[in-house]
Amino acid sequence: MTLRVGTRGSRLALVQARGIVDSLRGAHPGLEVELVVVQTTGDRILDAPLAKIGGKGVFTKEIESALLDRRIDIAVHSLKDVPTLQPPGLDLAAVTIRESPFDVLLAARPMPWGGFPGGTRIGTSSLRRGAMVRAAAPNATVLDLRGNVPTRIDKMMRGEYDAIILAEAGVARLGLDAPYRQVLSPPDLLPAPGQGALGLQIRDDDTRTRELLQVLHDEESAACCTAERALLHALGGGCQMPLGAHGTIDRETGKLKLLGRILSPDGGRVLDGKITGDASDPGAVGSKLASLFLERGAREILAQLHLPSDGFEQAVARSAALDTLPLGGRRVIITRDEDSDGPLSCALRDLGAHPVCLPCVEHRPPADAAPFQSAMKRLDIYTWVVLTSRRAVRAFVEATRESAASTPRVACVGRSTRDAATAAGLKVDLVPGREDAEGLLGELLPRLTPSDRILYPRSSRAGSTLADGLRDAGITLDDPVAYETHPAAPADLLRAFLHQGPPHAITFASPSAVAGFVEAARAIDWNVETAPCFAIGNTTARAMKEHGIPVARIAREHTFPSLAEAVKDELSR
Repeated sequence: MTLRVGTRGSRLALVQARGIVDSLRGAHPGLEVELVVVQTTGDRILDAPLAKIGGKGVFTKEIESALLDRRIDIAVHSLKDVPTLQPPGLDLAAVTIRESPFDVLLAARPMPWGGFPGGTRIGTSSLRRGAMVRAAAPNATVLDLRGNVPTRIDKMMRGEYDAIILAEAGVARLGLDAPYRQVLSPPDLLPAPGQGALGLQIRDDDTRTRELLQVLHDEESAACCTAERALLHALGGGCQMPLGAHGTIDRETGKLKLLGRILSPDGGRVLDGKITGDASDPGAVGSKLASLFLERGAREILAQLHLPSDGFEQAVARSAALDTLPLGGRRVIITRDEDSDGPLSCALRDLGAHPVCLPCVEHRPPADAAPFQSAMKRLDIYTWVVLTSRRAVRAFVEATRESAASTPRVACVGRSTRDAATAAGLKVDLVPGREDAEGLLGELLPRLTPSDRILYPRSSRAGSTLADGLRDAGITLDDPVAYETHPAAPADLLRAFLHQGPPHAITFASPSAVAGFVEAARAIDWNVETAPCFAIGNTTARAMKEHGIPVARIAREHTFPSLAEAVKDELSR
């Protein structure tokens, strides 16, 4: 018998679920365990605050349906996203050992908590975090922030926010960071109930799976999270309530200490409370603290919340409306390194598709960063910087954010790179009409003189066309590696996605992604020709042909919207 573990398709959700799969295999040698990816309503509706589309339940309902329909046996959730009331027929069988329960503030420059200058833009999608920011720093501006963790950090680094607040556990699990970080622990900020732990949900009559999961259950984490969630439940709240809670167990007495904080949405009124109780009955501890809050006026605060009761139904209707668009309901695999709210995903979703992110390429810092760092310290010597990818833009902007040197003139290979550079605050001076290395070289050379010096921060696997062309013309060029690109072969994820059925299309945006995908498909003996395959440009198309992959279409322009249009045009025939 194979145990099927269900999860969302975001990068963080997949990291968490793969950890559970590995732990189960390690604890039960010989046990067959597979991942199954389930798309949720929350993954399709990306342009509305969570509170307006039914709260975080939009990330759990479809996975719970898959459990009830016996398509999966275990659902892996971030416990803070799980409603406090279990649907009939389901049960939380295990709570994993808790990583950091706290939030973390990330910024591009020092931004100590509470010392924000007036107008500081703080990004968060949480009513709790927003209310706590307003209470601690009334002069700050709280802006809504949707998206997966990597996307949120990207938005901050591009300057859309001065700082953002995220769950520290999620940032750590993804191995991400920012130039400035500050962990926000009590009394500065109280976390969401259950934050930092994973909840493993099963059918309530599945005794075999329940027994298998006991090796992953952590009693102390479960007790603390149960008390926090009981406080939330007793106050009548869902996942979207301006309530923080933090439970700990005293090592000497064995007692459970629970801190709570409830705020009005504008941060103007704050109620703090704490209670100590029996760790063997954590639900009672949470309920008792809720009673204390209600006695002290929490009802008046709760009355200020105006969350739509039909938010989830509206979100489902909006999701269904996407299926009426040209690519309605079609599953399209994206092999580039992006999350489910990345630029190609959004371009496909705007046409009604169900994007499936299967990163077949990995990006890492350069093994030898000295040449790149040296170039960044001498920015004044360059007359032009040439950027040929969004990742190059990010590396360049991060390295120069604190520099006082003026930025050279900027040339971008295409509109996608230009858009990323513009969003990061760069003034772009050149985008060629033909959006590839040859086009950029043809339009850049006439603008150069022998005295010009060019900076070209590049991938470790960048083609030689641009660099060779500039040097052959006698131009002084420095082309340090800003990031390394490596093919990746996520065979287990490909198998997990195929549980939903074969894809309707596969998209490729680089030769490295082609190599990684072919290796993954071979590992599970899956025929790539099952679905039409699309290339963003001629270089990628050549790599596909070299690996024996038929090219259905090449995007008319070297952009993600054009690649999405190519998929639409072919599948609409």
